[in-house]
Amino acid sequence: MAAFVLAMIVNHHTAGQEAVYQGKAISICLLLLDYKHDHRLRAWCALCLGVLWQNFPVAKWAGVRDNAHEKVGNLLEDSVPEVRCAALLALFTFINQPDNRTEHAINLNNTIGIQICGMTNDPSPMVREELLSGIAGFVAIYETQFISLAQQMLEDEALSNQLAGSPQKMNNSRNVSVDRLKSVTGSPYTRDGYMSQASSNGVYGSSDSLDASSPNCSSPSAPSYFSYSANASTIKRVASSNASLGIVNVYNTMWRTLLQLAVDPFHSVNQLAGIIINLLKNKASASSGLRSANISISSPERNNTSSASSHSTARNMTASETTSVDKMVDTEFFQWSCKMFEKSVMTEFCNKKSTNADLEHEKQNMYADNVKVKVKALQEHLQAPYTPIETEVFANKMNTLPSILRFHPYDIRLAVADNDSISLWDWEAGVKLNRFYNHSSKTCKITGMEYLNPQEAEKSLLAIATDDGSVRIWRDFSSKYSQLELVTAWQAIPDTSFIKMTTNSPGMVMEWQQNSTSLFFSGACKFIRLYDTNSELKVMDLPTGSDGCVTSLLNDSQNISLVMASCSDGSVRIFDTRQAPSSSRICSFKHSSWVINCQTLKGDGNTVVSACRGGEVKFWDLRNRECIGGLSVGSGLRSMTIHKQAELIACGVSEQMISIYNTAGDATSYIKYHEGFMGQRVAKVSCLSFHPHLVRLASGNVDGMVSVFMMSDKSK
Repeated sequence: MAAFVLAMIVNHHTAGQEAVYQGKAISICLLLLDYKHDHRLRAWCALCLGVLWQNFPVAKWAGVRDNAHEKVGNLLEDSVPEVRCAALLALFTFINQPDNRTEHAINLNNTIGIQICGMTNDPSPMVREELLSGIAGFVAIYETQFISLAQQMLEDEALSNQLAGSPQKMNNSRNVSVDRLKSVTGSPYTRDGYMSQASSNGVYGSSDSLDASSPNCSSPSAPSYFSYSANASTIKRVASSNASLGIVNVYNTMWRTLLQLAVDPFHSVNQLAGIIINLLKNKASASSGLRSANISISSPERNNTSSASSHSTARNMTASETTSVDKMVDTEFFQWSCKMFEKSVMTEFCNKKSTNADLEHEKQNMYADNVKVKVKALQEHLQAPYTPIETEVFANKMNTLPSILRFHPYDIRLAVADNDSISLWDWEAGVKLNRFYNHSSKTCKITGMEYLNPQEAEKSLLAIATDDGSVRIWRDFSSKYSQLELVTAWQAIPDTSFIKMTTNSPGMVMEWQQNSTSLFFSGACKFIRLYDTNSELKVMDLPTGSDGCVTSLLNDSQNISLVMASCSDGSVRIFDTRQAPSSSRICSFKHSSWVINCQTLKGDGNTVVSACRGGEVKFWDLRNRECIGGLSVGSGLRSMTIHKQAELIACGVSEQMISIYNTAGDATSYIKYHEGFMGQRVAKVSCLSFHPHLVRLASGNVDGMVSVFMMSDKSK
């Protein structure tokens, strides 16, 4: 409360700034930035410093003497997104001073500016929006330099348009641009981005929950609007024309940051970046006479939620507008933070107490339903090792190739993913519940899908990973009558980290660990990346040490510190997250060919089952680190999945057959291409998935058919 009062005293009040400055408030706030027990105190100390430095150079240089920029910079890695936003606001206020024209001030601002741009890949959209708001203020002060960068972009666009008539020349031009891109330190993305044409709001919420607006999901994808090859060459040419290397680096870095955030997977972030780029291009066009092709931007709608970015100001730009860019992009994070003190403490306490009682009653009913599912599943597990799974209870023909199948653990929903859309089915009634698009670019494919918080059936989230390295998390997706919400989205792995594959690449694979609320990502890259979803922070990168790509990930709930990765070089690698990344790999197992999948069996989680394309299925003991058994299912293995509780292994081979085995190696059932005159028909399998509890097997085929099989009734 005291930090809030000080912040309000100095906010846009020169006399208050002078009085608080004389009271040694800077030293006190800097000291409290390290207070670990209350994130709100850390945030408000940073906000107090930010408004104190606003148009008050004396306070800024007092902060320089106390190394304030370094102490505030430490908060950029804070575990609470709101604290990271407050630190960004304070640092940008620190450097965005109109009278910073001395060499010392410029060098200091360049150093801080480059440090701040490292927040480009922060998983929280709230932080990335605040980053853009600060960059807008920096652009407003050093507008001339950024207009020069935009002008070079226009020249490259004009050159590309001239060469558009000759495909050979156009390809040569692109190759030259890519070569120049590689010569720039820290190249931006090489893929074509897109600007969502759906109206959306940003996300600003507490660290305990995520919130977002609902994007319009009526169209499968939005058009691309610029290619990075030309933009990167723009950066290099402008960089070589400047005299001071330090100045070039900070402008260069912020320009690349703008280009990268213009293709951000979260809608409000790429909209704000597009506003800044459009304004600079318009001014560059007016000064040079070159024609500017603006980025298409949808204005975020305002709403009455607790989201701070619902107050973001964004308007479509025209070439004639001369509005300052910092006025166009304003998240109003400070005003949003002040609202927490507008609520009555006692009223909120009483309402919260009543709400908690209702929620507790709802949770008890929900958990009781979950227990019923588990009890029913236990009865099936006793019969599963010797009962054939051959009764088809669901079948539907899709218009596209199903790539991923996921049963909801406690509901009747089956999620089916294709290239860029997800269909939800009631597999018991055979009714389609909903279909929505992931809104990734046209060239991207869905390569990962997981339910988050599945124990709360109606409030569970759906995480979607695509092969460009981005992940989107959706809410209220189960019914076409519900309001679909994009909770959050970020670039989990930059696509510049992906290696080129001579064969089919797995894209980005994903694993969710409910107990630790962690997400694991890897794929066609050299590392496994771990994110903490509570703090919205990257935790660590584990080097795989493999020459190939990672085809699947596993983090078992019984061995929560172990991460298992199957690789295309035929290895299964085990990592311990408690160790330093350089020494985290504790053992590896070897197959003869590309490993498709690896999973653990029930019990203590020390038995790992893996399968490769050559048809080998092997059992590994993690304690003795050796193979303890295996079976051969035939060459051309396309998919493998395991029912951990029932101890069943399902394999889909190229002979258009699904074979199911128990852990003793005995085949319990076969689902073949054709059985009798009116029998079942199974095409080549594209994906398989067991229900987490019930003995149900979902199969996706290359002909678009999706089926669900259960145990035969004739054995009961």
